[in-house]
Amino acid sequence: MDPIASRVARRFVALKYEPKESKQSKVDRLMRVLREETGLSRGVATDLADAFVRGRDVPGLALQKGWPIEDGTIVGPQGTLDLSRLKSML
Repeated sequence: MDPIASRVARRFVALKYEPKESKQSKVDRLMRVLREETGLSRGVATDLADAFVRGRDVPGLALQKGWPIEDGTIVGPQGTLDLSRLKSML
């Protein structure tokens, strides 16, 4: 193999491009987790996930918007999910 070609090949392998996850895809992924674990409606789950991804004050927003958050836990009709566990999924 040509020495230049081998250098280019090594450089390509070393600097392989990894695409970043967009904020919208993070919101969609977290929304699906919220819906599966807690059974929240699509709108509430999307709003909660969006607030997490964008770094908003979730407990403060929960008071204003009436989200089902009690003592750091999201409570839904089918189950509960801890806020710290949801934050670790980001």
